[in-house]
Amino acid sequence: MAENYKYHSFCRPIFIGTYPINGSFLDYSNFAKRQQVYHLNIMSFGYVEYSEKLSFEEIYNYELIPDNIREYVNYFFWEKSEKNIKEANRLKESYMRLSIEDLKEAKEKYHDINAMMVLRLKNL
Repeated sequence: MAENYKYHSFCRPIFIGTYPINGSFLDYSNFAKRQQVYHLNIMSFGYVEYSEKLSFEEIYNYELIPDNIREYVNYFFWEKSEKNIKEANRLKESYMRLSIEDLKEAKEKYHDINAMMVLRLKNL
């Protein structure tokens, strides 16, 4: 079974022009009201699904957030590097020191990776 890729819209409901239309587009869904996505620590209006990953440029241009935590972290570093390459490299090196156990602890304790990353990065 092929993997589907989900991207949340945190700025606006899904509508024509708010997501990339390409050959891998599968479906979209709007929520009746914004919902908390606990593992990403965001409020989402809905999501779009694709059969292939979107490029970081597409994610950025349409203001989407990847549902997969690792893809989200990689996107986060890409976005930071576009704005400030030195700071992004420092953050990425710190993130690479996180172990699988740290990631599991963050998911269990904080329901997302952001809080754990902040605590870990403060100890540089």
